[in-house]
Amino acid sequence: MMENQVDCIVRFHDAKRLYELKRCVFSLVGQKHRPLHIIIAVQRFTDAQVADTRAALAPILSLPNPPTATIRNWESASPNDARTELLNMGLAAATGQYVSFLDYDDVLYPEAYAILMERLKVTGNAIAFATVRVVAADVFPEFIHVAGQKGAHFSGEDLRNLFLANFCPIHSYLIDRSIVSPDILSFDTAITWEEDYDLLLKICAAYPSDFAAVKKTIGDYYYKNDGSNSIPTNGMLNKERALEYERVQDFIEVRRRTTLVAPEVQKQLGMRTISHSLTIRDALNAERDGQIVALYNSTSWRITRPLRIVIQQIKRVRRVTELAMPAIKHGGGLKNTFKKAIRLYRHGGMAGIKRGFRLMAGLGRK
Repeated sequence: MMENQVDCIVRFHDAKRLYELKRCVFSLVGQKHRPLHIIIAVQRFTDAQVADTRAALAPILSLPNPPTATIRNWESASPNDARTELLNMGLAAATGQYVSFLDYDDVLYPEAYAILMERLKVTGNAIAFATVRVVAADVFPEFIHVAGQKGAHFSGEDLRNLFLANFCPIHSYLIDRSIVSPDILSFDTAITWEEDYDLLLKICAAYPSDFAAVKKTIGDYYYKNDGSNSIPTNGMLNKERALEYERVQDFIEVRRRTTLVAPEVQKQLGMRTISHSLTIRDALNAERDGQIVALYNSTSWRITRPLRIVIQQIKRVRRVTELAMPAIKHGGGLKNTFKKAIRLYRHGGMAGIKRGFRLMAGLGRK
C-alpha cells in the first residue's frame, strides 16, 4: 500500500462518450495532490475500444506531472448492468492508502483531494466528506453545454443526516484504506442503485467520519437532459424501474436494521449510553425519542402549557355540545335530559353519561 497515494476509480461503460471521460480525467490531471493513480473500470469493451480509450486519453496524460493511469475491463457476460462490479474491480486494482470514486460524466475541482486529505490527517478518521454542485447539462453529439447550477447543494450536514438518507454523491468523499477493513470496503453486488450509499452506511457505522468540510464544494455532478443519469432527470420511473427502486429502498432499510454502530461512532452521535447491540435504525429511533423528551422538558413546552389546557378544554366543550344538543332534543328538553344524566351517572359514572348521550344522539339522527 503506497502511503499518501490516492486511487481514483472511474466507471466508464459507454465507449461512445469518450469526450465526457476526457473531461473527467482532465479534472483529475489538474488535482493538486500527488501521487494520484487513476483506475478506469470499463464494461465489456472490445480490444479496439480499449485501444481507442487509451489513445483518447494519451494527450491529457502527457501533460506535466501527470497521474498514473490503469484500465481494467469487466469481460464477463453477466450481469447486464455491471456498475457495481466495476467498482469492486477498481478496488481490487487499488494500491494506494486512499481511495475515491468518480463517474466518467462528473468532474472534481483542483483542490478536491487536498481538502479531503487534510481532514483525514487532522482527525485520523476513516472517511472525510465535502460536497459537489449539481449542474444542468444539455447533451450534444460532440460536447456538453452546462446551462447553469441546478438548485441548491445536496441537503445534509452530519452523520445523522447521512444515516437517514444519502446526501453525499460518490465523488464527494475520500476513504483511508489503511483504516477500513477490506470486508467493509466492498460494494454489495445485489444492488445497482444506491450501491454507494450502502457502502457509506457500512463504513460510517463502523468507523468515525468527518463532515467538517461538508459545506466546501469540490466538484460538479452533471444532471443531463438526455436521460443518461441513473435516475431520470424528469424524476419519472417506468413501472419496472419503480419496483426495482422500491426493492433497493427495502434493501437499504435492512442494512440500517442489521448493521451495528461501533462504540466510537455512538460517541460521535452523542449517545449517552453505549450499547454493543445498537443498529443504525436503533440510533435513529433513539434520537427521535430523545427529541420528544427534550420537547416535553423544554421551556417553551412549559410556557405554552396553559394555552394547551385551554385548547383541550375548548375541544372537550365542543365534543360535549355535539353530543348534548341532539340528546336534549330527543330527551324531552333540558330538565328531563338532566334527570336522565343523573341516573346514568349513578349507574356508570361519566362513561355512562357519554354512552347514553351517544345513544340518544344516534336515535335523534334516525
